[in-house]
Formats: sequence, structure tokens, C-alpha cells
Amino acid sequence: MGQPFQSVNCCPCVIDEDEKAARKVSRKIGREMEKEEKRRRRVVKILLLGTKEAGKSTVLKQMRIIHSKDFEDEESRLPFVDTIRKNVIEATQILLRNMERLGMSPEDDRNRSHNVPVFIKEAVLTMFSTDPVSILALFSSILAIWEDQGIQACFHRRAEFRYDYLNDSSQYFLNRIAAIADPKYVPTEQDVLRARQCTAGVQQYSFDFRGVPFRVMDVGGLRSERRKWIHCFEDVTSVLFVAALSDYDKYLLDKKDNRAVNLLEESLALFKVVISNHCLQTAALILYLNKTDIFADKLMERDLTDHFPDYVGERGNSDPARLFILSKYKDIALSHLESSPGGDIRRALWSSRSQRSQEERLLYTHFTCATDNESIAFATAAVQDHLMQAALKDFHFA
Repeated sequence: MGQPFQSVNCCPCVIDEDEKAARKVSRKIGREMEKEEKRRRRVVKILLLGTKEAGKSTVLKQMRIIHSKDFEDEESRLPFVDTIRKNVIEATQILLRNMERLGMSPEDDRNRSHNVPVFIKEAVLTMFSTDPVSILALFSSILAIWEDQGIQACFHRRAEFRYDYLNDSSQYFLNRIAAIADPKYVPTEQDVLRARQCTAGVQQYSFDFRGVPFRVMDVGGLRSERRKWIHCFEDVTSVLFVAALSDYDKYLLDKKDNRAVNLLEESLALFKVVISNHCLQTAALILYLNKTDIFADKLMERDLTDHFPDYVGERGNSDPARLFILSKYKDIALSHLESSPGGDIRRALWSSRSQRSQEERLLYTHFTCATDNESIAFATAAVQDHLMQAALKDFHFA
């Protein structure tokens, strides 16, 4: 009969060595996870919000230029050629449509032959063409249209356009048609900044500022895009809200209620929704009142009082006018602070972070021109410095 089976114990020294190795790996993984979590918590996450065409994407492009030196080489600017040519075509279409609505017509007989629907159809087909001859022919027609005195008269009546507005950079690009039509055209940095492309979904950009990681998220400003915003609200450090001062005389058609809505009022209403969101009560609030240059030019011809009767400042003077608009955003912020349940959280948080006045702690404001490098560089540096100091203090690095 064989001997009963007896288990043989493994050598204790082998077990000890295996356990040591496993514990070493486990500790290393734990340290890496802790380091990554600490870094994740230190990331300054900026949510870039605002209504459509307020200038959010231009602000983001400026950040890319400031921190990453983007768009310095020709290759990085070439992808904007199609967008810019599309902007020129769309501007021409808007001018032709509004010319008909205003009962106007081109002075040159050759330009009168442009049937708007036919022109639009031909332009759309050419937009997707790679044939330089077709592109040159289309832009030659556009140049003739733009130089027509009847079209110029229509352009000078653009304040009368209703719901169908020209992009703020339309005149800039229309004055550069010859260069844009060139088969060898390469956009300049200023062309890139002024190129208008509707933001769909979420665009992200990350950079480091004095050793602190920043992540900027630009989400679409169209009403249809806003339902996607909620997915970006987690762990937001700050909200950078961009509003266009020059929208004071523009309107959109609310198809649901069949009424005209002032675009600046739309921005104020959206700001109220954002500031009241419970997910954003601990986020710093930054307001860029953008397009100061266009705003100042408009005020010389279009009185702010015609659209905001409660304004009593000097006609044509942009300084009191922009302070009046700023006061409307501040009133919303202070009202939230005083009456909203979320205001208690924000009041307690910001009172612990700064010795500045309650109003200044609540809302950091800058007047900006997003296409001007120096204007955005100054505002961005001030905002980043403040957010960095707050982040370092919150996580005990300062």
C-alpha cells in the first residue's frame, strides 16, 4: 500500500519574496494613482460659454496662439482656406437676399442678372470644387458684386437687416477677395482669427501656465447645442462667459413663440441660467464683454436707447454705454448671490478666497476685442493668474 499523500509547504522565503514584489508593485500603482488624482484635482478646467457669434471660438484661438504658438506656420493655417471662402460666399448671399427685401438693386447691369437662388446654387456647388478656374470665376463675380455701388448702398443699410445678419468679419474678407481667390492663397493669422465656423459639440484645448495645468472647453452657442453643455459641467473650476456688446441692436426670431428676441437680452437670459446652475456654484465667474471695437463704431450710428430705453447715458459715447451693459450682468450676479439657495455656497466660497469687495469676488470682468492680440493677451493673463492663485490656495500649494 502506498503512503498517504502529504502536501508540501512552499519555501517561506519564496512566499516572502513574492509578497514583497507584489506589495512593491501595489505601492507604486497606489502612488501613481494618488499623483494622477492630485494632478486631476489641480487642473483648472475652464468652461467657455456664451450665445452664438459672441466670439468664444476666437478667444480660444487666441489662447492657442498665446500658449502654443499655433498658426505661426503656413501649414497650420491652410485648413482655414475653405472656411474663409465659405464666409465670403455666405456674406454675398446675405447681401443679395437683403437687397431684394429692401427693394434695392445693383447699379451695374451685369450684376442685375444675378438671380439670388441661382447664384446661391452655383456658389454652393463651387464651394466643394477643387477646380481653381471655377473658384476664380465665382470670386470674380463676387468681387464685381461687392464693388457695385448698389451693393455698397445695401451694405451701409445693414442696420435694417432683420434676422439675416452679416458676420462681423464680412467686410474684412470681402475687401480681401482678390487674395482669397488666389489658388496659392494662405490665410494670415488675422484671417484665421476672423474665420467664422459654427462650433458643433465640444472643442478642448489644454496648456500649462506657470506649472499649473489648464483645460479649456468650448461648447456650441446655438440653442440646439446647449443641451450638450450639462455633460461638461463636472469638476469645472471656472466659467468664462463671452458676450458681444455689439449685439445690442440684433434680433433673432423665436419660432416657438413667434416673437423677436434681442440678442443681448438672449445673452443676459443665458447668463442667468448659467450662474444659477447648481453644478457651477463653486466655479469662478469670468465675463468677457467682447467686440468693443464694433460696439464703439455702431454707437455712432445706432443709439443704444432705441433698444434699451432705460439707458440714459451720452449718445454715441461707448464708455458709459458699455458700463451700462456691464451693470445688467452684475445685477443678475448680485441678485443670484442674495436670493438663490446656491448663492450661499458661492458667497461662502469666495469670501474665503479674496479680500476684494463682494461684487469683485463674485464676477471678474474684462472688456475685450477678441481679434486683437494685445486685448485678449492682457485679459487672459489676468484671468489665468487669478485662477492659478486660487487653485494653488485651494490645494495647499500656496
